[in-house]
Amino acid sequence: MFSRKKVFNFLILIGSIGLLVFLLNQISIAEFTLLLDKLSINELSVLIGFYLSYSLLKGIRLMIVIASVRQPLKTICISLIHNFVNLVVPLRLGELSLPFLCRRFLNIDILSSGVSLIIIRVYDVL
Repeated sequence: MFSRKKVFNFLILIGSIGLLVFLLNQISIAEFTLLLDKLSINELSVLIGFYLSYSLLKGIRLMIVIASVRQPLKTICISLIHNFVNLVVPLRLGELSLPFLCRRFLNIDILSSGVSLIIIRVYDVL
C-alpha cells in the first residue's frame, strides 16, 4: 500500500515539524523584538550583508572542494541547508546532512561527499 520511501519521508516530515515546534516554543518573541529595536537599520543591513556574503563564500568553498561540480546555485543552496541543519540539530549531528544533500541534489555518492566534508573541516581548522 505505502512504499517504504513514502513512509520514511512522512516520518522525516513529522520529525521536522516536531523539531520546528519545539524550537519555536523556546523563542521569546518579546526578547527578539527588544533586540531588533536596539539595532539601527544600518547595523541590521551590515549584519544581513555579512551573513549573505558568508553563505555565498561557503557555497563557493563547497563547489571548490567538490571539483566535479560546477553548479554554484546548487552548492550555495546545499551549503545554506547544511548550515541550518547543523545549527538546529543538537550535538552537531547536522554535519551528517551534507553527504545526503550532495547525494540527493548533485548525484555524488555519500562516501565522496563525506570525504569532502572532512576536507572542509580541515580547511576550517587551518
